[in-house]
Amino acid sequence: MTTDIMMPNGSTGKKLTVLLVALLAEDGVVDLDAPISKNLDKELLIQIQYSNKMAFRSFLNHTSGIFEYNDVGEYVFLKAQYAYSNKVTTDMFPLGFVLNCGLNFNQ
Repeated sequence: MTTDIMMPNGSTGKKLTVLLVALLAEDGVVDLDAPISKNLDKELLIQIQYSNKMAFRSFLNHTSGIFEYNDVGEYVFLKAQYAYSNKVTTDMFPLGFVLNCGLNFNQ
């Protein structure tokens, strides 16, 4: 592997995000047990089933029930990542595969 090879962020970004959120929680900026509706846009929340019952902590420990984007069809997400490999994407890219999909369990 060389420094010019581009790789999808994937799970590496999850670790960094959790670390940053934990630091914010430690400083009292984020309440891990507060509902996600406290900080997320309503347009996003209406696309997440039972978002009114979810807390940030459930996202950090993978118990929110949010649909797993890697489970969408036959490698659909992976194929899309490579189709956009020369473009900068945001978190909305993977979210586009899970919004309005329901949950993987009952809350």
